[in-house]
Amino acid sequence: MLQVTDRTTGRSMVLHGHAAGIRHVEFAGTALLSADGEGVVRRWDIDAAASSVLDGTGAPVERMAASPDGADLATIDSAGKVAMWALGDRAHPGVDRDRWAVGQVAGHPSAIAIAGHPPVAITGSAEGEVVWWRAPPVRRTLKGIVRALAASADRVAVATSAGPIAVFTCDGEPVAELAGNTGGTEAIAFDPRGGLLAAGGQDRVVRVYRTGDLAQVAELPGPAGDTHFVAFSPGGDQLFAAGNDGLVFGWPVRDGQVEPAGRTVVARHTGAISALAVSFDGRWLASAARDDLVVRHALGDGRDDTLATGGAASAIAFDAAGGIRAVTRTGAVVHAAIDSVAAVIDHGARAGVAIYPDRLAVALDDGAIVIEALGPHTLDQLAALLARATTYRLPAR
Repeated sequence: MLQVTDRTTGRSMVLHGHAAGIRHVEFAGTALLSADGEGVVRRWDIDAAASSVLDGTGAPVERMAASPDGADLATIDSAGKVAMWALGDRAHPGVDRDRWAVGQVAGHPSAIAIAGHPPVAITGSAEGEVVWWRAPPVRRTLKGIVRALAASADRVAVATSAGPIAVFTCDGEPVAELAGNTGGTEAIAFDPRGGLLAAGGQDRVVRVYRTGDLAQVAELPGPAGDTHFVAFSPGGDQLFAAGNDGLVFGWPVRDGQVEPAGRTVVARHTGAISALAVSFDGRWLASAARDDLVVRHALGDGRDDTLATGGAASAIAFDAAGGIRAVTRTGAVVHAAIDSVAAVIDHGARAGVAIYPDRLAVALDDGAIVIEALGPHTLDQLAALLARATTYRLPAR
């Protein structure tokens, strides 16, 4: 690894990419050249790297959540410190960013979310404590381990290993308790309008509740293994669930009602599902599993593509062309398309979260968070990149 320190601000960042010990370093303007023992020379654009790297406390970030509008990021590091980040203009990752510490989890963090206006970080722990990190913090204690948090415009749902789902306002005031899944609720999700809440867990049934009167409106046969993922499409017209049996199920949703008879198998894996994601534009669904594959499903025409990622993905994001950016459990970040797979980061990635509409946040072992802008680049951007990468210039005419 290579550490770079800004002597005017004291800010440091660590650069990964060499597979052998680094032997030589040299500055060339704002660029940094480094050569390793295998003869590989890398060029680092320090200005560009600085604008997309967020420095934390030095402790690696374990969990992250992004606000629906992509403006804010909430994190918990391995020391239990909770922080909020203002991400700034999405076209210029890191510009006008800010970080502020909001609290310290007293226990073992197990979930994080963002809710409310202004946005507030919410954390859950293995000890059953849920905290709204306001001033002063609002604390609630539930039975069991907090397995998942979900937020809509006016509600926060908390899934527990005991089974019940606690429903609160965005300010932390109790609203109701739903029965949840027998044996433990593992996953919850609101539909885009906040009118439905889906839940899956140990009893292998996907339950759907109407948030207006908190009535259960559907009990759907789910995966044959424990259900660990539920998600609605951005348009709210489809519900998806996946778990340990390697299958991804889908149901149509019309007029606030899930249609049980419309269940389809959207994707098949030979291992337990490790990640499930729907693109922000509603065009794609992607599932990852322990078979080290990602199945990308086109929600329009139903076309499937199988992409190899070299490891079970724990987080998935999409670029505008439908390409997959995946954070794997082996610590790599890969870009996978139909005809190619390339490592963006080969090791050191701990967690990832997609940020609306076209970014991915990746937490690294050294405590930094890299904000990647996804999507195809323009010719002007390519020309600018080539100009920065070469020292030759045409003479002025």
